[in-house]
Amino acid sequence: MGKNKKYVLWMIDLAKLLAVVGGATLLGLLFVKSGFSETNIVVIYIFAVLLVARFTTGYFCGILSSVVSLLCFNYFFTAPYHTLAVNDPSYMIMRHADHGTDHQRTHHKGKADDNGSYQKRRGESDTLHAFQQAF
Repeated sequence: MGKNKKYVLWMIDLAKLLAVVGGATLLGLLFVKSGFSETNIVVIYIFAVLLVARFTTGYFCGILSSVVSLLCFNYFFTAPYHTLAVNDPSYMIMRHADHGTDHQRTHHKGKADDNGSYQKRRGESDTLHAFQQAF
């Protein structure tokens, strides 16, 4: 594959990332206006990262979407609003745990093979995610 084709595919993946995380942010803002809690917004971002990891190639966009989601959540939905400063350190711990869980899901997606091991790894990832959500 030529350099130009790889560049175009990478730009398409980046556009997917920006569209999905941007959509998650807009949906989160709509949820805030509707009176939903921040927990629901976190779930929207987790789903956005899963979508990016599923519909892009390689690991990079999945991991980058997790980092971008973390920054968007911090900027738009945590006090002080519209800054990247954090008053409550538990938010950063929670988001780093989400980032780790999402990284594992991205990693498992890339390791899928024809003998069904993807489903087994996905179950392990879901267990890890449920454990993380308990905190």
